[in-house]
Amino acid sequence: VPGRDVRWMSPEEALKELPKIPLSFGKGDPGASLRLGYQKLGEMKMPGEILFISDMAQGDWEGFRLSELGTLSSDKGITFLRIGGAHRDPNFSVRGVKRVEGEAVVGVPVRLEVTLSNLSDNSGTPLVQMYASGVKKDQKTVELKAREEGKVTFELLFDRPGWADMEVRLSGDRLPQDDRFYFPLNVREKIKVLLIDGDPRTSIKASESYYLVNALQPGGSESSPFLTKVITEEEYPYADLKRYDVFFLLNVSGLKPSKHSLIFESGKAVFIFLGDRVIPEEYNSFVLFPWRIGGMREAGSSKQERIEQIDGSHETLINIATQGRKSLQSASIHRYFRIDGSMRNLLLLGNRDPLLIEGELG
Repeated sequence: VPGRDVRWMSPEEALKELPKIPLSFGKGDPGASLRLGYQKLGEMKMPGEILFISDMAQGDWEGFRLSELGTLSSDKGITFLRIGGAHRDPNFSVRGVKRVEGEAVVGVPVRLEVTLSNLSDNSGTPLVQMYASGVKKDQKTVELKAREEGKVTFELLFDRPGWADMEVRLSGDRLPQDDRFYFPLNVREKIKVLLIDGDPRTSIKASESYYLVNALQPGGSESSPFLTKVITEEEYPYADLKRYDVFFLLNVSGLKPSKHSLIFESGKAVFIFLGDRVIPEEYNSFVLFPWRIGGMREAGSSKQERIEQIDGSHETLINIATQGRKSLQSASIHRYFRIDGSMRNLLLLGNRDPLLIEGELG
């Protein structure tokens, strides 16, 4: 016991002394006890062994570092004796929380996954509660086998932006310190998207922006994390660009530095879709771009190009690379621009020309 005088006893005397040691609900310090044991063995100048008696509670050992014991002699052994019966006090612990689906955006469902551990020798069914800024949002029970981990998911909806003080609570046990887990969650306003349609047409469905808007807001769904606005090239000079988080240039004929510099210098995401109205020379004169647009390539009807390589390590392409690979690779590509330069190729055609690229501006 650290802090008490240590003396060597005969086995008989030690057995009589053992019941006199007071019990404590405090946290143990195995590192200090081991250091003291090795110190006393070192004073003996002879081989010896430490018998370490403990219930091996995780809380005692979480901060233990073997390096703190210093250099240990090979002739001094240690034996651990774990005490406690088959029905030790049950203890459940929250190991962590992560977002597995959706975004923390106002009005959009976000799915959080809580990982739990059963640190006892028996199975159990703890109650798991999810709180946001002190308000209980949901609760579930989960069955955990002895010494195993489990997961439970919560789908949450937030009606206001800002930081939320999140908390996971477990039904109480005799070790309450690990029954609560705190984490912050930044809930954002919906992402404002500006689409500049370079070929709006007289029919909405024939325009460049129609299918993209429906992909961002399927069926005009209120649960979409995006707020979209479509403008033409003629309207662009009068738009308040500071209001938007993401920009799409859809078959815009050219880039005038006086008009488009604010977008590219904003540090926000910009997506450029090429098309039949694009003038490559105007794009290539924009000095911020790390790539150059070459000439149009057109495949004959007998030999269309197909996508053969998908960068599955890219976050936005993970699902496409796994679930949608066959569908994507069945698409026929008839016309495309040749792109060269410093960039990351996300989609490659069979002839190794890139179809989708990513690069840093500036």
